[in-house]
Amino acid sequence: MAWDLSPDEHETIALIARLARERFAPRAAQYDAENRFPDENYADLREHGLMGLTVPKVYGGKGLSSLAYSLAMGEMAKGDSSTALTFNMHATVLTLIDGVGSPAQKERYFTEVVKRGAIFASIGSEPNASPNARTFFIETRLTETAGGYRINGTKHFCSFGNAADYYFVYAMRDGTSRIREGLLSVVIPHGTPGVEVVEIYNGGSIPGEDDLSVREAERHGYRGIAGSDSHIVSRIGLCATEFAGTISTIDDVVAALNAGTHEARTWRT
Repeated sequence: MAWDLSPDEHETIALIARLARERFAPRAAQYDAENRFPDENYADLREHGLMGLTVPKVYGGKGLSSLAYSLAMGEMAKGDSSTALTFNMHATVLTLIDGVGSPAQKERYFTEVVKRGAIFASIGSEPNASPNARTFFIETRLTETAGGYRINGTKHFCSFGNAADYYFVYAMRDGTSRIREGLLSVVIPHGTPGVEVVEIYNGGSIPGEDDLSVREAERHGYRGIAGSDSHIVSRIGLCATEFAGTISTIDDVVAALNAGTHEARTWRT
């Protein structure tokens, strides 16, 4: 199939494919075994000027179209899916900044990405905010102070953790209760006094996490568990997938999903 891409986009996708094949793929198993961030992969991305795939060209980025970006992520994931997943969060934040940021903010943050290779993480989820809640709400608050704001709250599920240089955070201004009136997007530099990153419940990679999830499933009377243990431990019981037949292997899961013999269920009590 012939894609409608510019020569620059073809070149960028080819470069990412080569890095994924020659460098990312040989390291992937080691990252999983050692449960660590793919620092070397990001060093390669910085070296080749690829941290700004979604940064507009006027700010020095690649300015890829949606199609080109999707193809680039597909190639990156062939080498290491964790690198592609985290990079997509970074790129999504940059797209948001491009959409809502002022010219001065774009110049500041896009320069950090293009010139220094800065990583942006998104932290929107909160421990007490149910994904099944009918009303979206945010507990993290912004209090106006002399010369700025003070932010106070707890977030979770940050793909980059301590590897990020900046955190893109949603918060509500004090005195407001409606999203349209009080929601603000805040960029917080890593290392800001008062900001603590706690690395726990990393998807079953931490010893004992799987056992904890199994115990929780038994305690709630569930027949089994699936997915990221980090989500199961903190949000167990909110939702599940019910299959019509017996599921014994991953192949059974894939077959059932392809056949459509499954249904989303709420398991809350």
